[in-house]
Amino acid sequence: MLWFNTLLPTLFPFFLITQLIIVLNLCPEKLMTIYPFFVGLIAGYPTGALTCSEMNRQGYISNGKAQCMLIVCNNLSPIFLISYIACYCLNLTTHKYIIWLSVISASTITALLFYYLKYRNIDNSSYKSNFSYTSDLETKNMYSSGNHVIETINRHTTDNHANDSATFFLVFEQTMLKAFEMLVYIGGYVILFSMLATLMIQLPISESVAAFIAGLFEITTGSGLMHDCYTDIPINIKSAALATLCGFGGLSGIMQTKSVLSNSNLSITHYIFHKIICGIISGIICYILVLFLGILI
Repeated sequence: MLWFNTLLPTLFPFFLITQLIIVLNLCPEKLMTIYPFFVGLIAGYPTGALTCSEMNRQGYISNGKAQCMLIVCNNLSPIFLISYIACYCLNLTTHKYIIWLSVISASTITALLFYYLKYRNIDNSSYKSNFSYTSDLETKNMYSSGNHVIETINRHTTDNHANDSATFFLVFEQTMLKAFEMLVYIGGYVILFSMLATLMIQLPISESVAAFIAGLFEITTGSGLMHDCYTDIPINIKSAALATLCGFGGLSGIMQTKSVLSNSNLSITHYIFHKIICGIISGIICYILVLFLGILI
């Protein structure tokens, strides 16, 4: 029911619309480099990862830039961070943007750090500056075979409006099919890691530690457990712990991201390492902000 009532109506429209915008070249080319940031800011993960992956595959952004953009574009949605984490779990109604600011700041710092230290000199020879749907239509036929997706791309040019319409509907159907396939994987990971997170509280360890470990598996379940268990823990520690989990994204979020990156040139191993660093920085920033603002509950 979680998949049907929450994930499907929430993620499916974003998956479909964002991919159609890229495939049909509906976004002005000058705005393409900031398009993933816009998508990630609104929809969060794994839509941000899917957008970065597709733009990299289409040639709009290089591998190095796409790998760094993943850090910034593929975070928990602002609505979740503000309404659920800050307002509900931490009761920070006055300072409700503190977790979101911590995560965004940490992801930006992490992305810039790794870009200038590692990815700036990556060969961009595969970069393709132009991709025109109107002059060079692509018909994409996707076939699933195990964990692989084989794409057959037939390029053709036409001035016939009927052919344009037929191609559009074919692309629309294939994009919709791809969106549903992604959602099946995502739903499976959410259910699996939610169950594992719930089991953590049964371990013979401190409830506070078990709740944090549960958050490492699945953010929603873990943060809910932390809300119940962290009643006597100072707000700066509690906020920093939740900000760390939100910056990391949880194993469920990582596996969801892996499902949308499986056929791309982007490394899930690098992404995991980046998110660990991002989580640590996010926790530090949040801890400092809480002390600086003098938040007391």
